[in-house]
Amino acid sequence: MVGNGAPKIQTNSNYSDKKLAIVVASWNEEICNSLLENALDTASQHSLASEVFRVAGSFELIAAADRAITAGFDAVALFGVIIRGETPHFDYVSQAVTQGAVELSFRGVPIGFGVLTCDDYQQALDRSGIATAKENKGKDTIEAIMMSLDTFALMQKNS
Repeated sequence: MVGNGAPKIQTNSNYSDKKLAIVVASWNEEICNSLLENALDTASQHSLASEVFRVAGSFELIAAADRAITAGFDAVALFGVIIRGETPHFDYVSQAVTQGAVELSFRGVPIGFGVLTCDDYQQALDRSGIATAKENKGKDTIEAIMMSLDTFALMQKNS
């Protein structure tokens, strides 16, 4: 079952001292807009200030996220959709974006990976948080970031 085993995320109720960059791809606009809307709603519920940056596609997410970290954002959320096609392009882009996100995470800033890598458009819709969706990866990604912010703060406090 989709979403089975997902953690119940407990977070602080207020992140008003933090600033989140949300970087969103423009391809598959319906899905990306739903991911973004749910991410913004979740961040707002916890007073997490957010600024949205649009890029062309998922491949471009990493360079924009790097800029956001350099600009001083406390965390970065990445949202995009990569749908398998008839060529290996899906594999190359998925791998590059995933590896880029991993490398960014070594900079000590929480990186939320809300990039959907799906076999078809319906799978992406099912994870997008629209009314009929099974999952809400926009919300999940922001909750994961908040959990990381809490953990990083605790580590800083205990060092």
